Amino acid sequence: MAPWFTGAIRYLTRKDAFGRTKMDGIKDKAPEWIEKAKTIVPDLKAGHMPKV
Repeated sequence: MAPWFTGAIRYLTRKDAFGRTKMDGIKDKAPEWIEKAKTIVPDLKAGHMPKV
């Protein structure tokens, strides 16, 4: 594995003072991001810039 990839994995999986990792935060926010993306799709298909 490339050294930068190992460092990225370590960064994402390192626990903070509360015992949570960056990956935990990403997993928590993913459903919200998916819903936002679903609302943007019609604008993109119509050739408009999305209104976020």
